Formats: sequence, structure tokens, C-alpha cells
Amino acid sequence: IRTGIHTHNKTIFDLECREFILIDCKQAVYSECDHNGNKEIYKFTRRTDFEKEYRFVQQIRAAAGTIMDNIAEGYGRGGNKEFIQFLSISRGSCQEVLSQIYRAYDVQYITEDEFVDMKQNIHLMSVMLHNLLEKLKQSEIRGTKYHTTPH
Repeated sequence: IRTGIHTHNKTIFDLECREFILIDCKQAVYSECDHNGNKEIYKFTRRTDFEKEYRFVQQIRAAAGTIMDNIAEGYGRGGNKEFIQFLSISRGSCQEVLSQIYRAYDVQYITEDEFVDMKQNIHLMSVMLHNLLEKLKQSEIRGTKYHTTPH
């Protein structure tokens, strides 16, 4: 038996369950960015030959970091429209990192195996972001900042 406060044919319970699903999706994308993206980029940009390219190192690290940062900032704003906007920016950052990975491979700063792994990781992040974007666009939930506490 489902219980909850009914609002417009939906219960608060139903809305909260859907919201938790969206939170889990966000956490999965965020974890994927953290574990498979940034750590690998930091690992290979610490190499002596790569570190000499200070501007390039800063650029690729910053782009990789903005993927996670925009997920967190968009979610933290509490509204789905804002979250969608920031997730779109994160997807753009994925493409920026991908471009930089190609450049790093072209000048032999990373091996072919690292290149292939990073391409796959970036593709996976981009797909996860896309899927989360689609869920948010289809969701009836407007965001946590629009929740009202019943009296």
C-alpha cells in the first residue's frame, strides 16, 4: 500500500521516489567523471614531457574538472531547468576533453591504449549525461527548490 500526501493525482511519496532516481543517476555520472576521468588525466599530465606544456596541462585539467563541477553546480541550484543547462555544459566539456585527448595523442604524450581508454571513458560520460538530461526533460518534477512543505 502506498501512502503519502496527494497533490494533483501524485503523492509526495511518488515524487520523492522519482527524485531519488534522478539523484542516483546524477551520482552515477558524477562518480564516473571522478573515478575514470579526472584521475586518469591527472595521472598522465604529471609526466615530465607533458608537464612542460603548462598551458595545455592546465587547459585539459580545467576542462575535465568542469565536467564534475557543472554537474554539482547544476544540481545544487535545485531546479531542473538549471540542472539541464549545467548538464549540457558538462557534455560540452566532455567534447573539449576529447579534443585535448586527441591532441595529447597526436604529440605522443599518451599511449594508444591510454587514448582508447580515455575516449571510451569520455564517451561513457557523455552518454550518461545525455541519459540524465533526457530523464530530466521528461520529468514532471521541477526541482527541489519548488517543493513546498504541506501544513
